[in-house]
Amino acid sequence: MTTRAQDPVSQALLGWMQANSGRMQELMASESVRFSDRSPVSEGAIRAHLRFVAEALAASAAPSTLEGLSAFAADFDIRVDAERDRLEAEFDAVAEQVGLETTLQFGEAAGEDPLTRKVVERRMLVNAWHRYFLSLLDDAAGVSFAPGVTVWMADNQARLGDLIFGTDRAAKAAIVAREGSDFLLDHERTNLVGQAAMLQAHTRFLVEAIGASRG
Repeated sequence: MTTRAQDPVSQALLGWMQANSGRMQELMASESVRFSDRSPVSEGAIRAHLRFVAEALAASAAPSTLEGLSAFAADFDIRVDAERDRLEAEFDAVAEQVGLETTLQFGEAAGEDPLTRKVVERRMLVNAWHRYFLSLLDDAAGVSFAPGVTVWMADNQARLGDLIFGTDRAAKAAIVAREGSDFLLDHERTNLVGQAAMLQAHTRFLVEAIGASRG
C-alpha cells in the first residue's frame, strides 16, 4: 500500500482526485474513442491522466492562478495539440537521458532485450509527456512549476519506486481477491495490470511533486 503524501497541497489534490474518481473513468473512455491504441500506457491513457491532474489543479487553485488553471483544464486537448513540436523536443531530450541511464544500469546490450526495450520506451513516453505537461502548465498559470517539480522528482526517485511497487501490488491483490490466484498465471493480463499501475504511480508522483513545490 502506498503511503500518504505529507504536504497539505498534495493531500488536497489527491483527495480531490479520489473523491472524483468517476471523472477519471469518463476521461479514459473519452480518450479511448479518439485513439486506436488502447494499451495501458498509450497516448490516450496518458492524456486522460494528465487532464485529470489539470482539473484537480484548477479545483484547488489559489485566486492568483484560478483563471489560468481553469482555462488550462477546460481547453486541455486544444492546448496539448497546438504545440506538438514541443512534445517532440521533450521526447528527444528524454530519450537521450533515459538511454544513458539504461546503459549505465543494464549495460550496452540493454537495447537488444525486447522486454527491457519496451519498459524503457514506456518510461520515456510518460516522462516526455510529463515534461510537456509542466511546460504547458507554466504557460497557463503564469507561475514556474517546472523547475521545483523537476528538482523534487530527482531527489525522490526512491519514492517513485515505492509508488510503482505499491500500486502494482495493490491492483493485483484486488483482482486476486475477486477472481482467485489463477489470475497470477495469466502473464499477459498481469503485464497489462502492471503497465496501468506504472502510469498511475507516475501520475501520483507528478501530483506529489507539484504539491511539494507549491507547499
